[in-house]
Amino acid sequence: MKLKELRKIGKGLGVRIEADRDDAGWGYWLVKDDGSGEGIWSDENFCTSLYEVLYKLEIYKAGVNK
Repeated sequence: MKLKELRKIGKGLGVRIEADRDDAGWGYWLVKDDGSGEGIWSDENFCTSLYEVLYKLEIYKAGVNK
């Protein structure tokens, strides 16, 4: 799945996916889409692959974050 598709899924859940590139490659932050800039969880908001982003969005959707 591509980042554009994951962002569409995230938007439906109120989650913004921010991409970050450094010398190790791409990384992705999962943050609340309310303008606060806070992560969706207290920890583990950073992903190193798009597969990990999808997995965490599925967990968030299932309500494990509550």
